[in-house]
Amino acid sequence: MSTQQIDPPAPGMPPAGADPAVAADGRRTTRRGRPAPEVASPVDRAPEAPGDRPPGGPVDGPAPDTAAPPVRIFNSLMWAVLVPAAAVAAGFLSQYPFGMLYVGIAVTLVVVASTAVIVGLRWGRAVTAALAATCVFALPFFAGPSAYELYAKRLGHVATATVLPGTHCSVRDADGTEEPLTPRQNCDGQFAPGQRVVLFRDPFGVLHPWAEATRSRAVPTRPLVVSGGLFALATVLILAAGVRRRPSPTA
Repeated sequence: MSTQQIDPPAPGMPPAGADPAVAADGRRTTRRGRPAPEVASPVDRAPEAPGDRPPGGPVDGPAPDTAAPPVRIFNSLMWAVLVPAAAVAAGFLSQYPFGMLYVGIAVTLVVVASTAVIVGLRWGRAVTAALAATCVFALPFFAGPSAYELYAKRLGHVATATVLPGTHCSVRDADGTEEPLTPRQNCDGQFAPGQRVVLFRDPFGVLHPWAEATRSRAVPTRPLVVSGGLFALATVLILAAGVRRRPSPTA
């Protein structure tokens, strides 16, 4: 009976019948007998530091906060208050004599254009810009006369005058001074000739007097409500557009 002689394995090679991928010491090997690189198991793997993750890779933990930063909120609030306030100032400025009407109109157009540029172009909110610009454009027409009447009746000096015969808007005061009244001074022909009217004069003598039939210093609430509503609406629109602004296309 013949016995088959088994040659000893070559150095670095696994013995016969052993797994060629496992060395004698239990380590994994490649096909050529070289030790395979060790891979740490998920349990033994050390946690990665935030700076070790590749750019654009997944980030563990909660989603980043997308709320507007405080600087953006402050900037938006500043424009939301400044723009309507400038429109009110333009309306009140147009009540002054010496051609200030045209200055108030020019300031109004500048405010409207600024609203369209800031909200529509810089912040990327075209629809909101159109609505805010409409409110800002209408605001001086309501806020200007309302502010004029409120100022004259609250701070003005009371003087009595008489409507001249044959006229409806020309008066003579107690000092004998005659002056015409305009629709901006609340004279639309509602006074009868010879009627006694009350003039609320500017304490600084710059604005023209406001005419009324009585000494009542009450101010109608409807123009004030409309002015306040336009102011609040313009403020909300500009603030919302600023907080939700889109990145500039040139950025």
